[in-house]
Amino acid sequence: MSNPNQPNDPYNTQQQPDPNRPSYGTGPSQADPNTPQAPPAAPPYAAQGPGPGTDRAMPPMAPTAPAAGEYSTYGTSGSTTPDARPGGVTAAAIMTWVGSAFLVVIGFVLLGASGMADEMADAGLPRDMIDMMPAFGGIFLVIGIAAIVLAVLAFRRSKVGLYGLLALGAIYLIMTVISMVSGAGGGGVVGLLWVAVACGLLFRARAWFDQGRTTYA
Repeated sequence: MSNPNQPNDPYNTQQQPDPNRPSYGTGPSQADPNTPQAPPAAPPYAAQGPGPGTDRAMPPMAPTAPAAGEYSTYGTSGSTTPDARPGGVTAAAIMTWVGSAFLVVIGFVLLGASGMADEMADAGLPRDMIDMMPAFGGIFLVIGIAAIVLAVLAFRRSKVGLYGLLALGAIYLIMTVISMVSGAGGGGVVGLLWVAVACGLLFRARAWFDQGRTTYA
């Protein structure tokens, strides 16, 4: 007879529970000490700094000032600052001073010749020309002194000097051309070229007068 406490299993399919097999729902399982364990995964990092030997980002460089002579003034090379006086202004001022000094000398000569009217009349000069010498001497003297003063102002970056010299130069050029056309002679050709060059140099450098104040150096 069969034991009533044993199940009816003729093939003996009932197996004993494996002690090494984890039991689900009954608590934490114990790992087999003989089974190799996988290393724990490294936690992901949002950002990692550069390791030794790797390239590091350099901080932005501060802007540096341009080297001397890197830029020029008004299209001319050799100037180191935008306020440097153009060479054309210097040349025009020197030309004006030289020409004006010549006018001043002539003015003094004509004024002094008024005391020699009889001698000049005996030399054959027309009386009308002798009588007008003091007037011409005064005009030349005033124009020469005015041109010298205006040249000093232009040299110091004054617009009064610039436009004053351009106005005097234009008047002189017009009067010289009229004199040459009327047949008074070609003695004013040198003066015509002299004044024309000086006025041209000043006219080209007018931007320098617009960008700064009057200087005293």
